[in-house]
Amino acid sequence: MVRYVFTDKNGTLWAGAQEGLNRFDPGTQSFLRYSFTHLGQGCNFIRLIADGQNGRLWLGTKGA
Repeated sequence: MVRYVFTDKNGTLWAGAQEGLNRFDPGTQSFLRYSFTHLGQGCNFIRLIADGQNGRLWLGTKGA
């Protein structure tokens, strides 16, 4: 289930979901999923996405 949709400074579409962070690839018309299970329980539950400095994203998660 998608929890948050965000377009960054470069126009990239991101979707935060219970299963991780997803980036839309316009070339393939599909999403690429990024998983953070190695960071701990709940880290794949993305609640918020925001632009940071140097092209980085800030993610708010359910976990640590």
